[in-house]
Amino acid sequence: MLKTVQSAIVGAAIAITLASVHPAKATTYTPVDISSAYNVDLSTFTDGASYNAYLGTGTVNIAGVNFQVGQFGNGVGAVFHGGPETTTFDVDLPNINSVFTIFNSAAGAFGSNIGQIKFIDSNSNEYAFDLVEGDNIRDHYYGSFNNVAANIIGSTNNDPGHAHFDAQQFTLPSLVTLKQIQFIGNGGPGGSPFLAALSVAATVAATPIPPAFLLFATALGGFSLFARSRVHGPKTA
Repeated sequence: MLKTVQSAIVGAAIAITLASVHPAKATTYTPVDISSAYNVDLSTFTDGASYNAYLGTGTVNIAGVNFQVGQFGNGVGAVFHGGPETTTFDVDLPNINSVFTIFNSAAGAFGSNIGQIKFIDSNSNEYAFDLVEGDNIRDHYYGSFNNVAANIIGSTNNDPGHAHFDAQQFTLPSLVTLKQIQFIGNGGPGGSPFLAALSVAATVAATPIPPAFLLFATALGGFSLFARSRVHGPKTA
């Protein structure tokens, strides 16, 4: 009798548990192709030829995020802003909650606001983030210019005397459909930013538990109870 009750309880518990679980949300990371806007060959920068190692696979992974890089001239390409200018990327990216970038600079000076990245959604809302030396961007080469960036998520290299890529994360206030990404350079003596890669994080609901499976779990307990009563029914004289 005890085992019969236990079997019924197990079946009912499975159904209740599954019914109460909300479908998990899955995050996918998607590189965005910015190669059409390349205007600089990074191998011409100090130790920039070391970036060429990434051309074999065409990808860079920083802090678990995959970025896509491409060739321009003899090295890795990037979008470089040496003066006041804006590069606009037209996109159509639904369910975006974060954008990841590889930003670095040339001749960066600590504390300088050298640019901005702006995201525009399908409702024309704008989300702008400044690029500030020492905060979320630093010089591409660990040398005499600014070597500090407190709010990056990771780097490919942090050794003095070498070039590196740094990755940033920009979090949006809600899930949006991105329609445009703008990279703005301020110009001025505090540093010139370049964008080497860009990826987005999309969050979507995972496949929900089918109602039929919930019914099956409920029936499992009832079937178990029925089977036990058939096998262990009351004895007759």
